[in-house]
Amino acid sequence: MKKLLVGLLALTSLTAFSHDGEHKHMVRFYGFDEAGFSKSFDISFGSEKQDQDAPASDTDASTANIAINYAYNLNGTWQVGGTFRNHNDASGLDDRTIGLSAYYNLAKKVQDTCYVGLHYDIMTEEVANSSDVDTTTTIGLEYGHRFTMGTVMGMHVSYSPSLTYSMATKSFETTDADDKKTTDLAWNWIKFDVLF
Repeated sequence: MKKLLVGLLALTSLTAFSHDGEHKHMVRFYGFDEAGFSKSFDISFGSEKQDQDAPASDTDASTANIAINYAYNLNGTWQVGGTFRNHNDASGLDDRTIGLSAYYNLAKKVQDTCYVGLHYDIMTEEVANSSDVDTTTTIGLEYGHRFTMGTVMGMHVSYSPSLTYSMATKSFETTDADDKKTTDLAWNWIKFDVLF
């Protein structure tokens, strides 16, 4: 319920920037495959008290998720943007992602167009009570199409499925571990762009 309220508040506040004509701002919504945790836009906090047998051993577990993204339309053809994600959970895992993105719109507009995106993300992972910090660098190439669905509170909503090829390298803090390299090809079929 809190996520719904935060989402509605965010969309309502964004209507101050909405207008007809060329849209300069874009927020993307995708990554709903992790049981409701969105990779693109999420602001949620939680806590849970875990009772143990002895009262002195009661522990509090808290979670905090922040995920935001934004892209600015430079001239209809080019868009540049950024991503910030911070996720920490009850197990003590804390990961933070900072990323840059660039988009090229083939129809020289942001609506009803095919586009190519280039993404560069750096994620750091820390575990509580440990000094080790693992770093994952990801470069992604994305191709997709935006289909205009309509207008909600003055903002244009587009369905934008895409195909993404990602290359990631994970560097471990410990010196005896080799870097881990992975490649992924993903079809993002539940993805929406909000233009305002």
